[in-house]
Amino acid sequence: MIKKSIAKSHEQERYIEDLINSVQDDFEKRRKERLTYERQWELNMNFLSGNQFCDVDGRGEIFDNGKAFYWQNRGVFNHIAPIVDTRLSRFSSINPTMSVRPETDDDVDVAAATLAEKLIENAFKVTAMTDVVKKVTVWSETCGTGFYKILWDWQQSGYCRRKGRLRRGSGNITRFTV
Repeated sequence: MIKKSIAKSHEQERYIEDLINSVQDDFEKRRKERLTYERQWELNMNFLSGNQFCDVDGRGEIFDNGKAFYWQNRGVFNHIAPIVDTRLSRFSSINPTMSVRPETDDDVDVAAATLAEKLIENAFKVTAMTDVVKKVTVWSETCGTGFYKILWDWQQSGYCRRKGRLRRGSGNITRFTV
């Protein structure tokens, strides 16, 4: 009996080690695959901030290809910064909103859709979503994509009235992050 439990524990240890090794190998493989995208994002951000004299070398590192001699001219025009600035100014005039449509013409569905739309509007106001959308738009225009992360704060749960009794709520959306 003891030998079986020892053999089982060794088998479990080997399984856990194999699992850890496969996760680490997968992580390294994915890190290498996304390296070119990350370098392009860094290059785009350098161009956007006005450093158009940088490039990516053969090792995948970003370097400043400065003047070799004091008399050399670095004739580079930054096309990215004005294009991104123009696009961002156009997007700043657009205010995205969410709407809810009822599934049917039934009065209950229409009332539920109206309530859901008011809840969404309130969540946008509480979390300052307009500012987050602007930040994500800058990231999207610079890097090609932007991400939203919604955080739920269980510590800030409030009280609400359900079925005529005052009950503790389940949490609040605290903020959206980029």
